[in-house]
Amino acid sequence: MSDRALPIERHMFRKEDKLRFDTNVWVFIDGSLYRSADKRARLYSDAYKRILEIRCRTFIDAIILSEFVNGLSLMGYHGLPSERPQAFKTFRRSAPLPRAFPMPATEL
Repeated sequence: MSDRALPIERHMFRKEDKLRFDTNVWVFIDGSLYRSADKRARLYSDAYKRILEIRCRTFIDAIILSEFVNGLSLMGYHGLPSERPQAFKTFRRSAPLPRAFPMPATEL
């Protein structure tokens, strides 16, 4: 697995590729927070579709997964009404995320 970043829109994926995406890419692939008209979400979603069709192997580690969950939590926090807790860390200690705000189920 290379640590070199490649332009995803021009990359020709191969079945033997082993891919690891940055947290920001997973947030755009998830798409629940971005409109389909968002150029970045469309770019990464189209590439991910090609990756799934070719059946490349994708990897995710605990740090990326943790950043993904924390990032979605923070975005959800900012989307809450004005009576939200004053501090994000207080919000994180609140009820489990599905009860704090609805999120669609997504396979990683």
